[in-house]
Amino acid sequence: DRLPSNLARVKQWASDADTSILVCIGGAGRSAGLAEALADESSRNNLIRNLFDLVESLGLSGVDVNWESPGSDVEYERLHQLVLGLKRASPSTLVTVAIHPGQEEMLLRHSILDVVDFVSEMAYDNLCSIPRTTPPCKHSTFEFSEFVTRHLQQVGVDLSKVLMGLPFYGRDMYKGGAKAYYELGDAGEGDEVDGYFFNNHQTLEAKVDLARSRKMAGVMIWELGQDRGRESGRSLLAGLGDYVNSFETRLERRRNKRRKRGSAGREEL
Repeated sequence: DRLPSNLARVKQWASDADTSILVCIGGAGRSAGLAEALADESSRNNLIRNLFDLVESLGLSGVDVNWESPGSDVEYERLHQLVLGLKRASPSTLVTVAIHPGQEEMLLRHSILDVVDFVSEMAYDNLCSIPRTTPPCKHSTFEFSEFVTRHLQQVGVDLSKVLMGLPFYGRDMYKGGAKAYYELGDAGEGDEVDGYFFNNHQTLEAKVDLARSRKMAGVMIWELGQDRGRESGRSLLAGLGDYVNSFETRLERRRNKRRKRGSAGREEL
């Protein structure tokens, strides 16, 4: 019920950018039906068949499962059977899951990580719970992303399958309420405004560097619709794009220099 009305246009943008579009099921406040849908083999197979048909009919690339959240070993095993069924129905279809920090060991225990292509680690909404502290609660600091990354490594998660989650919204540091980035006032170079903590350009760039240095699959953004337009001069996505592109440019320059030095050495020989 939330597919964009301009899906054809979105697909063209994705094609131009050589990227993929997945349909997401579940999400915060929208996952209640998953437990029932996966409760028995018949209903699970029906869901798999309907999702596969939807992906095929719309020309999409796959399915993202954001079950918030399985509450027992039984439900994690049902999640495993869902993603396994989707992969078996079409091995070329992308199948991903989104998790909160702390769910990693259950994904390992139930072999879910062996099946899916990527895992989106929702490293945000940490309201003074990891580690347990008192307000003000800064819900998605760089230090929290570092903590999550260390935990992933400690429990044995393959980081090449992990997308580090980046928030394009802020949360009230005392009450926990959320506001989209475009709703927040101008914080200048800071990451706090009117009692809300958010990720500014510097924090996001540091997290991108963290993901790159740990050889993660990349980053995930929740969500683009909460950003400001590029014309505002304050777009988080535009800033990230410029930052990543500048890095790739510098990297290519270094490669070219090494190639030239190698060519010069061969000529001398």
